[in-house]
Amino acid sequence: LTARKNFEATKKQLKKHLIDEYFEEIICCGQTNKEEVLLSSRVKTVLIGDTEHDIISAKKAGCLSVAVASGIREAEVLKSYKPDYIFDSLIDFSFFV
Repeated sequence: LTARKNFEATKKQLKKHLIDEYFEEIICCGQTNKEEVLLSSRVKTVLIGDTEHDIISAKKAGCLSVAVASGIREAEVLKSYKPDYIFDSLIDFSFFV
């Protein structure tokens, strides 16, 4: 699940970072109700984001929260929201998975 609107761009970015194989399904903003998707699939859902809103949404839905500090917010801000995992970039996350 991503806040990005462009499905093809999201797919391309995941492939570029060699992590596309770890995603069963990619749901972009506007395709469906985000809350509904998170609540219906919380067992296997990891929400990766770069804002405090992403971390809060993941926690509300019972998903693992992965913060990536290469986006909008700096690592210190993201850490204050206590994500399950925090990485400097998607590349670092790809080594983790």
